[in-house]
Amino acid sequence: MKNLIVLLSVSSILLSCGLSEIGGLPSDDGKDSIWGGPIVGTGTGNQTLVPVCYMTAVEYPKGYDWRADQARETVRCSLVVYADGVPIMKIPVGADYKVSSDPDMHRMIDGHMYTDYTEDDQTYIKKDGSLLFSYSAAERINGMHVLDGDIYTLGESRKGEGFSFRRNGEVKVQRERGSLVGPLRYDGDSLSFAFYEQILNIEGGARRYYSVHGSVVSQVALREDILTVWDVLCDHDELMFLATLFGVPQPVVIVGEKMIALDMPPGASLVSASIFKQGSRIGVEGVYRSSRGGRYNCIWIDGTLTAIFGSQTLSCLCIDGNGVFCVLNPLNASFEGKMYRAGEVFDMPKGYVCLGGQSVAVIGGIMHAGISSLTGERPLLWRDGQIDTLKINGFISHISSH
Repeated sequence: MKNLIVLLSVSSILLSCGLSEIGGLPSDDGKDSIWGGPIVGTGTGNQTLVPVCYMTAVEYPKGYDWRADQARETVRCSLVVYADGVPIMKIPVGADYKVSSDPDMHRMIDGHMYTDYTEDDQTYIKKDGSLLFSYSAAERINGMHVLDGDIYTLGESRKGEGFSFRRNGEVKVQRERGSLVGPLRYDGDSLSFAFYEQILNIEGGARRYYSVHGSVVSQVALREDILTVWDVLCDHDELMFLATLFGVPQPVVIVGEKMIALDMPPGASLVSASIFKQGSRIGVEGVYRSSRGGRYNCIWIDGTLTAIFGSQTLSCLCIDGNGVFCVLNPLNASFEGKMYRAGEVFDMPKGYVCLGGQSVAVIGGIMHAGISSLTGERPLLWRDGQIDTLKINGFISHISSH
């Protein structure tokens, strides 16, 4: 996890926001425990299931400054899972349990908590605190999906180059020199991802790109006029590239024979970017550098520049049928973070940020964002402007509807 910065006190802000409280744990005696909660969600037959907000928080002992433990994970803490504000599960964290407090190393899938943990040359995958399997490799899990009871993981080596795509720990695709381009995606038909390998030719270094659908690896035939590839998106049987071309000032999204140029201010240059789909529309989230050297987070939809963010850093991005939702973390204590809700912008309480990349979700048409205090105050759940506070000492690490 990135090192945390300390911002200004937020106590006066909290008192003025009219906060409601989300209940604490059934037990607060510090004992290690795991429990299952009630079945959540309603509806049978042809009735529509009521979406449930699953939220995960990392809880520390009362009075402990949890920010001091982020790099070492030496203090006992727990992952607490909430369903619509009700705590339903508590999983102990630490080396003895092979569970990490890192927000990027746990996620909710279909109402269950899946965690990954690396120790020496071994990676452990657990479900609701119980070991599912382990394998002999030290990997950082880039993506995880559960399909028909099988656990699919895409892991990058923690000791250098290379990655492995696995099913229940068994290798399906592996490259010792490959580098991933974007995350593991599921398009409703199959799992897919992209990667490249560095090769040498008479002109020096070059990259050869590949796409993977299921476990089938295919080399990608790139146009000869491509200068830089920023991202590759595998969507069903279609490949999309975000690239810079020789002689073309704007970056372009290439879909078959079609090209979509990104609106860019005069003299601006792309720093980083990735592609996403919003229904039938193609979006890009990225950072550009202006002609004067300033850096700006931006969102493009079908090439049109729809949002520009200045003094914030985009932390979490959520795509919904109604639009794009994201959180902009403040750069320092002089600025407030922002909530971006399908074109509307809201201020965040000062001193609060989203930790990790999984703390925003749209549930029942409402934007949910878990934001945590960098001054040690209680974490908050932001729901379309309504703010609830969790009665724990710690931070929110994950929000989802499944």
